[in-house]
Formats: sequence, structure tokens, C-alpha cells
Amino acid sequence: MDCDGCGNPLAATVAMGIPTGARFAAVIVAAGQGLRAGQPVPKQFANWRGKPVVRHSAEALIGAGAKPVVVAVASGAEAVAREALGGLDGIQLATGGATRQASVRAALETLTDSSPAYVLIHDAARPDCPAEVVERLLAALDVHPGAIPTLPVVDSLAMADGELMVESASREALRRFATPTSSMPIEIGPASLPQAMTHRWRAPLAYRSR
Repeated sequence: MDCDGCGNPLAATVAMGIPTGARFAAVIVAAGQGLRAGQPVPKQFANWRGKPVVRHSAEALIGAGAKPVVVAVASGAEAVAREALGGLDGIQLATGGATRQASVRAALETLTDSSPAYVLIHDAARPDCPAEVVERLLAALDVHPGAIPTLPVVDSLAMADGELMVESASREALRRFATPTSSMPIEIGPASLPQAMTHRWRAPLAYRSR
């Protein structure tokens, strides 16, 4: 799903709207150490434009209709997470794991009883979560087993042999993963989670359940 061509580079070129009757939940992965930014707290809890980074995407997903929003946090970070997300309805915390995969799995396991139609997976460190892209993802998931927003590659690319450039590389067939979500099909449940979590996803995910 390309997201090119507007003033906001992630704005949708065609507004498709949220599928009628679709119930969706969201997972925000906020369990990383996030200390490379030089902040005294992990970057997902640091202030950006007047509020904690994680709160921006949580508010956006809640505003788009996600319920619940499960935030995976590191063990011991519950207090700072509650402070960052205080006053937001529908927020649940889950204790994350040592890897991003483990954190996503822990958050998904909290949703096994609620059976949402879709689950959007988002990275807390990415505060910009445009409503247009969420709408297009949900519309796409109503038709396809998965969807991922992308942006075209605009940089010049080259093929390398060691330290030498051997030929130019075509960028027409390449895309960059974009915020907020990528996707794969899944039935939310303990039996299917181990297989789903074998994928080393680094982009945020949008899972489709039954």
C-alpha cells in the first residue's frame, strides 16, 4: 500500500474509511531500553512536542477507534508508563520480553479473550501515526490477509563488491516500510503465536485475526 504524494509524506492519496463494523485493537511496543537518544529515560517516555513520545501514538490509535490499546513495557517500567499514559481510556499494560518478538507476543496474548477483528502493531518510538494510514490499513485488511504502508525509495542506490561500486541499482521495485503498521495473517491464539513470532519483523505489524 503506497503512501506517497501528499504534503504529509504518509498521508493517504485516497481516503477509504474504516471498514464498517470492524473491531480492532492495537499493540504499542514500548519495552526497549531506548537510551541511545541520551535521555535520562527511554526515548519512548521522553517528552516530544509537549507530551511523552508513546502518548502521541496511543492517542492517535484510540482516536481511530482502537480498543483496547495494549502497551508492552519492560519489567519495572510500569510506573513511568502509567504516568506517560495517564487519563487515556482503554489502555492496558503488558510486560514485554527480552526481544521485540517476545514483547509483541506478550501483548498479543492479552488479546486472546477479546477476539478483535484486527490488531495493529506499532512502535512506541514512532510518534507520528496518521489517521489516514490507519484507515487505509484497516480497509485493506478487510479485503486482504495483510497490509503494510510503504514509501518509494528516492535515494540513488548502487550494487557493491566490497568497497567498490559495480553497478547502479534500480529503485523502482523497492519500497521503504512506513509508520504506522505492517501486516501478516494470524489467528490470535496460543497455538498460532509461536509460528507467527518466528518472523523477525522490525517494522510495526498489523495482524488480522479470524
